[in-house]
Amino acid sequence: MGQIVNPQDRIARSTVMLLHTGFMETGRGLCSGTLVAQDLVMTAAHCVVNLENGEPYPASRFRIYFGNFHRAEDGTHDWMESRARDVRQVIPHEGYKIPYGGGDLHDIALVRLKDEAPSDFEPATLLTDLSVLGEKQPVTIAGFGNIKYYGDPSEPRSRLLRSFKTFVHSARDEKTGMVTFVRPTTIRTNDEYRLAVGGMAGGDSGGPGFVEVGNELLVFGVASGYRDDFASYENVPTHLEWLRETARRLQSCLAPQSGAHCAP
Repeated sequence: MGQIVNPQDRIARSTVMLLHTGFMETGRGLCSGTLVAQDLVMTAAHCVVNLENGEPYPASRFRIYFGNFHRAEDGTHDWMESRARDVRQVIPHEGYKIPYGGGDLHDIALVRLKDEAPSDFEPATLLTDLSVLGEKQPVTIAGFGNIKYYGDPSEPRSRLLRSFKTFVHSARDEKTGMVTFVRPTTIRTNDEYRLAVGGMAGGDSGGPGFVEVGNELLVFGVASGYRDDFASYENVPTHLEWLRETARRLQSCLAPQSGAHCAP
């Protein structure tokens, strides 16, 4: 995916890597996520759910990493453990469908950390107004996935945060409720949040999609997966109430949103 993000960039200071430790050696358990509170990460439900039985994996199987990390030539991991956090609790959306079926997929989840994020990381602000995402609206997606989409999933990920610029085609799919994108040279497809192959890659699942409103970067979507060779993003504005209520259940609070109020 795209270009490496400067560590000081706003996107880099709110995008994280989620690792399922049971799959550390193959890289199959790698996803991305968005810091939405000092102790909360938003990601895709399929990143934290056992797709065989629909139940979330134990929180103890996950770790959240902050910043860019490399895999050494000898195959060992060069990670700064001081910038990693254990997970206290995982809550996928109760309406998440396995396998994918008709209607809203609700491919979204919140992960609560045992300890707060490093002080140089800042929770992202979520988009509240879906009307911002008009046709041809420029957006940026980000994640820690492979450089190439096609490839052996067992190949090690670069573990470098990259971003990719694209455009909105439709802000809400009638069947899935997702947001779709097209690259400038791509023919339109169905009304979904979709992005042409060459943008999102393995390991980018759960990562954020950003739209600039005024001078502010807002998160509008969560990377979900591919449908008909186009990447789909779960719709954040339509899940705001679920996100707020779940944050309260986790005794936390989303980063300040326009028109939102958190209990003390």
